Amino acid sequence: MGDSLAKTIYYTNRSKGSLIYNFEVLQALSVSGFDKNNVTTTTPRTSEVTASVTLSNKSDTTSAGTNGANDVTISTAPIRQSDFMIFSGYIRAYPASGYTGVNFTFPFMGLAYQSTTIPVLPPLSTGLPALVNYGVGAPLPTASTTTFSFTGNDFPAVVFRLQHPVRRVRIRIANAATPTSIHAIVSENHYLFLQRHLDSLGQNVYTYRWNGQMYYSDVPADLFNAPNGDFVLLFYFYSVFQESSPVIYYSPTIRVKRT
Repeated sequence: MGDSLAKTIYYTNRSKGSLIYNFEVLQALSVSGFDKNNVTTTTPRTSEVTASVTLSNKSDTTSAGTNGANDVTISTAPIRQSDFMIFSGYIRAYPASGYTGVNFTFPFMGLAYQSTTIPVLPPLSTGLPALVNYGVGAPLPTASTTTFSFTGNDFPAVVFRLQHPVRRVRIRIANAATPTSIHAIVSENHYLFLQRHLDSLGQNVYTYRWNGQMYYSDVPADLFNAPNGDFVLLFYFYSVFQESSPVIYYSPTIRVKRT
């Protein structure tokens, strides 16, 4: 839902006399699949901050055979949109003291969510993305240079986890001495339309193994092996929103040392 939603509860008094009904809002705790640092978690986080639910009438009198209405407005303004909170509850309608009638409940549920505020990648403090030796799999130090021979299983790989779906991943390469100046292209569209990871489905990470090749032109077929030297891989993650700027991950330094 958006920031607010308006609905109306309609009812008819089918009894033989007037009825007074009271209305009240009862809410459950909000829950989120993100922790307070916006990192996806398998243990839901709860919050007492809920959506604002207002009623046009807290009590309404209807004569026999007439209709009544109660306007309901639900606003997610109290909830921080980046918390990705699910809120729920119900509206209870019950006869006032001295009147006989049936109790009614009207459940509601919604998601307070602004997609552009959800980080595509988790914080680096979580250990991902990470550069690994493809043959070993353990994360390599981020502040040092790792040498790869590009033989056997001695290849660099980048392991990453998505907290939000992406429509495209571009991979570039730069000299380690000038990481913001693109040297060549590794893959222009290696990944397209990747879903976010869901631990409940056994989805943990994506792993990209770099074979040491790159190209300069717009023709991916013109591949050549990277020369010996120090490089960094740049991963550009594009959100599903066309207007969003990409999130860029810079790998630790990769030293190409072919024998």
